[in-house]
Amino acid sequence: MRTLDYDQAHDVVQANRSLYWDGWDIVSWVRNPNGATNLNGKFRNGKWGIAKRFLMTVDGTWKVPNKYAS
Repeated sequence: MRTLDYDQAHDVVQANRSLYWDGWDIVSWVRNPNGATNLNGKFRNGKWGIAKRFLMTVDGTWKVPNKYAS
């Protein structure tokens, strides 16, 4: 996991098509038809997928997997 400050988080979200902002949360969304019945399922852009949220920590940073912030 990599810890990102505000500017780094914006750069990472902008560089990754599977990431987007939802308020202060960074959300990873991957298309998956099983999202319709999954607890983390989310309907987005006319398709079902699985979403994972990366919440801002108490120190104002985000921890995201290395695959997004290499």
